[in-house]
Amino acid sequence: MSKEKPLLILFDGNALVHRAFHALPPLTITRTGEMVNAVQGFASTLLKLLRDNKPDYWAIAFDRRAPTFRHQMFEDYKAQRPKTPQELVTQIDRVHELSEAFNLPVFEMDGYEADDIIGTLSRQASARGVDTLIVTGDNDMLQVVSPDIKVMSPRRGFADTVTYDEAAVQQKYGLSPVQLISYKALIGDASDNIPGIRGIGDKTAVKLLQQFGDLERIYSHIEEVTPERLRVLLSENREQAMRNRQLAAIVTDVPVPFNIETCTVSAYDRNKVVELFRELGFSSLLARLPNEIGAEPSAAPKSTAIKENYRVVSTSAELDDLALRLTYAGTFALSVVPGGDNAMLSSLVGIAISPAKGEAYYIPLGHETLSQVEQLPQSKVLAVLKPFIEQEKYAKIAYDAKFDIILLAQNGLKLQNVSYDNLIAAYLIGEKSLKLQSIAFNKLGIEIPSLSDLTGSGAKQTPLARFPVDRVGELACTDADVTCRLKESLE
Repeated sequence: MSKEKPLLILFDGNALVHRAFHALPPLTITRTGEMVNAVQGFASTLLKLLRDNKPDYWAIAFDRRAPTFRHQMFEDYKAQRPKTPQELVTQIDRVHELSEAFNLPVFEMDGYEADDIIGTLSRQASARGVDTLIVTGDNDMLQVVSPDIKVMSPRRGFADTVTYDEAAVQQKYGLSPVQLISYKALIGDASDNIPGIRGIGDKTAVKLLQQFGDLERIYSHIEEVTPERLRVLLSENREQAMRNRQLAAIVTDVPVPFNIETCTVSAYDRNKVVELFRELGFSSLLARLPNEIGAEPSAAPKSTAIKENYRVVSTSAELDDLALRLTYAGTFALSVVPGGDNAMLSSLVGIAISPAKGEAYYIPLGHETLSQVEQLPQSKVLAVLKPFIEQEKYAKIAYDAKFDIILLAQNGLKLQNVSYDNLIAAYLIGEKSLKLQSIAFNKLGIEIPSLSDLTGSGAKQTPLARFPVDRVGELACTDADVTCRLKESLE
């Protein structure tokens, strides 16, 4: 697409949902059992295209349940298709909800298919000097490809896509986009129950169209068709071929009201989308949500945890105050901050402790970058915390206590009386994702960042010890606070 021209993205709602439903593994809402795999596939595609293409305009088209003009023309049009299963119908309804939440304009009209509406909108956009990218799970749309219109569709599965321009269509079929209408008229289309001309296959159809151009020219030069058997076949089935052409051709002049300015990509209610994602269990998509349309996704998801009292413990007096607070609390949640992913090999960067909801303390132990915060000697801190961590009378709440036990053991502390492990609890009640961020989102409605959002991953990962205490401290306190809160919800 030309970067100098505005871009319109058109989503083929029904085709995308159908393709995702059959291509993606089953995914259900834990509480209700509602199937949502296709909705998640669509949401992921929408967010990717929004990020990668930054469209100026967008819209989505859906089929309606009413018969179309094609059904009136041919009674058996799509008659072979089984009844749409209810778990697919509900997902189409959910994509409608998602579209509304994103302020994605919806187009549909009785008597026409989504393909026809998309074909019409894309032609009108071209007339206004706007490029169009059609996102669909159905290659029928390839016939409208032009210098201004391209089609993106799945290649294998659902996530692996290919974008077709005129050259790509020519390479795949040996035909131009508009010739695909005549091609389908000759060979038929099993998916739409359009019967082809018996005896004419793919290679013969391509050869005819390469020689004559289109269906009309084939019949206007029928005496030139060889061999005679093929000429007879075409002559005997002319009426069927012409009807097939009408069935196959996408209508590009649907009387649908279209003002492209109403399709401008505009601000959306992020909270509304977050709430819908929470209902559907799409915690893995949260980090990809932009704070506002047109902006890059945040480096870390926005935290909505209640931070009534998050503090960094950096002096002896503050450490003594924390010890007194833990003595009276009796129970506390803890989050151990490692220097790496392997508990057996990692250093201890810090410890966060939460004695109550909304209250958390971070004690830095191994930071190389301190900013303006001091760091007490590790030996002194561990000596003060040792009785609270090791004595049975203090109950500890954790997330993945096994990791904490190993890491603390490497530093001379024996973690005792872990009364509750949120990771195990989440597993037992069937949470799909066992990441702390996902559990917090699904059970508390809280969006929290991850330490890995700060450090990155893979070869470019930066050790937490190199980040300032205040940045790591806020994340660690949030983890400890959420660990404290989750116990009541999961229990």
